[in-house]
Amino acid sequence: MYCRVIGLCLLQNETCPLFLCRPIIKYILGREIRWHDLAFYDAAMFENLRGLLADTEVKDAGQILGALELTFTINDEVRTDLSTSLIDLSLLVSLACDV
Repeated sequence: MYCRVIGLCLLQNETCPLFLCRPIIKYILGREIRWHDLAFYDAAMFENLRGLLADTEVKDAGQILGALELTFTINDEVRTDLSTSLIDLSLLVSLACDV
């Protein structure tokens, strides 16, 4: 539905009555979406992930990230017993230790 409104506005040379966040506008324009664009989409998630990245710059980063017990999985809302792992967690620990 929103695409039709945007298309009509462009076709009739009108201003668009919708307010879109920066990453969506960049995607529509075909521009590259970068890390800092997440702050315009979800500021709390950006600050939390930025804090995690800042924590990896200390000497015992592997220990800190290991204590967090991060699981990068997607849980199915319909079947609660079904979850899919997004990455191999051993890869995460080895990357954190290399930093």
